[in-house]
Amino acid sequence: MILEVEPGSVAEMAGLHIKDVINSLDGKPVKSAPEFEADLTNRAPGATIRLRYMIPTGLGYFTKETILMTQKK
Repeated sequence: MILEVEPGSVAEMAGLHIKDVINSLDGKPVKSAPEFEADLTNRAPGATIRLRYMIPTGLGYFTKETILMTQKK
């Protein structure tokens, strides 16, 4: 579950919000936040990634997918 979205971050540009739940990265299930962070850290700056995530609604969660680029250093 996303707990924070930094202003100007890739997450913000991708339209992710606090309480969204990321469940896969490039088709690979995300099992924990540390695993997800480690996978992102190993990506080259400017790499394209595909995220599948769920957004909370009044009727439960709705699944969405987005493609974004990691930040260049």
